[in-house]
Amino acid sequence: MLSRMKLAPDHLLSTRLTRLAEQQPATLKDELKTLRQDAVKLGVVVAFDRQARELFGDRFQTEPQPKTQTATSSFAATHQGRAVGGTVGLLRPSFQQIGVAAFRPMDDVVALAKTGKPPPTGLLILDTNLGELEKTADPGWSKITLDHHGPVHGKGKGRGTNSTSLLVDRFDDALKADVAGAKRNPAFTGALLAIEKASKQHGLSSTTAQKEQAAAGLLQLNLKEISSDNVGDGLGWPVWMAKNQARVLLDGDLRTTIREATLHEDFAVFGGNYLNGKNDVADLSPAIKLQSAIFLAYDDALRSAGVSGSDRVPSDAAEAAATSVGKAIDALLKDPAAVERGCHDFFFQVGMALTTVEEHALIKGASIADGKGGYALPVFDVSKLPPELGTFARWAVPPLFGAHELQMTISPAQQAGRSTVILAIPDERTLPSGKGLLSILERLNALERSKTPAGEKTASWFGRDVVLLPSAPGSVLRPEDVRRVVEEARLLQKA
Repeated sequence: MLSRMKLAPDHLLSTRLTRLAEQQPATLKDELKTLRQDAVKLGVVVAFDRQARELFGDRFQTEPQPKTQTATSSFAATHQGRAVGGTVGLLRPSFQQIGVAAFRPMDDVVALAKTGKPPPTGLLILDTNLGELEKTADPGWSKITLDHHGPVHGKGKGRGTNSTSLLVDRFDDALKADVAGAKRNPAFTGALLAIEKASKQHGLSSTTAQKEQAAAGLLQLNLKEISSDNVGDGLGWPVWMAKNQARVLLDGDLRTTIREATLHEDFAVFGGNYLNGKNDVADLSPAIKLQSAIFLAYDDALRSAGVSGSDRVPSDAAEAAATSVGKAIDALLKDPAAVERGCHDFFFQVGMALTTVEEHALIKGASIADGKGGYALPVFDVSKLPPELGTFARWAVPPLFGAHELQMTISPAQQAGRSTVILAIPDERTLPSGKGLLSILERLNALERSKTPAGEKTASWFGRDVVLLPSAPGSVLRPEDVRRVVEEARLLQKA
């Protein structure tokens, strides 16, 4: 709970109130009374009362406020007396600067969605979704989700599109906003000031018209909060963009860099093309060098969160991960020499792992041979690679092992008896059957349900046609179980 304790006290109060609405304890009346007393002390009682009435209706009763009450929190100083966000009226974390979004943990997002209320205005969910909850939650939750996994959010999104690139698209679209209409918005002056500040701070040369267009775009984005649990495609570039909106809107070259970097991260990581067709690290584009250096920051964040073999972190560790990666991105954007060092360090790790992968990580008994001395489906236990290697360096190794059509990596999950399994088609090759991995999604989920012990949470497999993996707490399936599904579906046989 370390990262959550770093949130503003008034945001913690809002979170507790939302969870009460979900749990509906027998002691609801007394707990509401206690929370309201805390709200009085924090100076946010007006906003607290509004949220409580919307969540509990007549069951929430108020008492007269002390006349000596004063606003004591940063939240109260800017938001006291008005609802924030759609019909829910959540007490937001302090949001004092336009174009700088706050972070909301996914646990809070899920708890709020379970109440049946629509999402607060200005919230975006990146590279994850509510899964089965979306079927019963307000339709608005699906609309604020930028994800490219699964049959719903992943539909029609192939190579060249991931969650971060979808956010870049939103920034591009925002630059088409109606400037004349934006100028009639009382918030336009504040937006323009934010744009002016970013222009001066980062040495971005822009005309008055360009700045006004960016200010209009800032208002159209209306990005006030962001949530994710994924380091690679949510807590990295997207959170950084959400906290640097004015700079991203002003800098077209930066948006191009982010798009190239993120697509390299999401697609090269499961393919044998980490060098992007080049023969040497020195020949890589600046964007790919930057992303390779950022991989080290991703790995550091995952280690700090106690995660290995996956880039999804627990909700209470997500904000800390986003903060550490964001600081690394800031530093790397200022220091080309650090980018070069980081890029070479990352590829040194990959090269070191490649020399040991067959001896230490290849699970021959679970793999499928290709009849030519190689493997059509090699299976790797990446936890057996040198312990000093990070998750992204380990992921880079299996695709480089050979020209296989399908690959599987496993590593122990935090819960005993569970594994993080990633089944992927390297470089988005075409399987001999012509099928994609989503064709076996329901079979994997059915097998997962049948093998999960009674009383334990069942993992849900998700992904795209080129990659599938289980949700937390990890899969109970063995590599042999997944291989059998692949064989029964005849994925590796010609149609």
